[in-house]
Amino acid sequence: MTLIPELGRSRKEALKVVTGDFKDFSKVELKDFIAAKNSHGIKGIAEKMFLAFSRRAKLLASGKKDPLILGDFSFPKKPIEIFFDIETDPTQEIVYLHGAVERREGRKENVFYSFTAKDVSAEEEKRAWAEFWAYIRSLPEDDWAMYYYSKYERTQFRILASKYPDVASSEEVEWLFDPVRSNDLYSDIVKKHTEWPTYNYSIKTLAQHLGFNWRDENPSGAASIQWFNEWCDKRDPKTMQRILDYNEDDCIAMIVIKDKLNGLVEEIEST
Repeated sequence: MTLIPELGRSRKEALKVVTGDFKDFSKVELKDFIAAKNSHGIKGIAEKMFLAFSRRAKLLASGKKDPLILGDFSFPKKPIEIFFDIETDPTQEIVYLHGAVERREGRKENVFYSFTAKDVSAEEEKRAWAEFWAYIRSLPEDDWAMYYYSKYERTQFRILASKYPDVASSEEVEWLFDPVRSNDLYSDIVKKHTEWPTYNYSIKTLAQHLGFNWRDENPSGAASIQWFNEWCDKRDPKTMQRILDYNEDDCIAMIVIKDKLNGLVEEIEST
């Protein structure tokens, strides 16, 4: 049962009266759950939530690799796509890297752009953010769409706008993250419109499930913070490259997920 995404310990314990593992749970019907809930007083799980967990259990039990598409959605068709990810150190309150993989129609290779602080200082954080905005402002108006994974980027940009309004205002940040041009793959697509046969919906779990592998053996945000602090101390170019490779791979992982979902939606529409 721990393999079912977002089930949690308390809900897992509550469901013990109707199931033992996700395979058993996949066979439990709604009417049986309602009967058990009424007789055993199961708390914290409404009928809608039960159906979501049941759907995930059935997908896990099926052995299918492809995610399940739950509803209609589409991606904007733009000649330029930006897959964007930041690296931050919350303990030092700095955004030290803005990374973007740019995919353009008619260009064979995608291009990775990185805007990196050279040390832990407000001056360097501001410079890296300004370079990112210079890149965004250089793009052809209305010819691009941006993708990111979760609302963390927008939250951090709002903080940066309050610190450096002369670089970009709060209004410009809201403009950037407006759904007209920016797409939160996690919150607006994966969470709302899909189910996956995985134990969570993190970008690493989903991309690796689809066959993508990070170049680094220890890919994580925490590791990136450690590498950045090491680089600030020793200035080893290999350490900086490790940071950049990790960030670029995060961006590429979004392409893998987006393209898979787009392909599945197109298959559904063609049938």
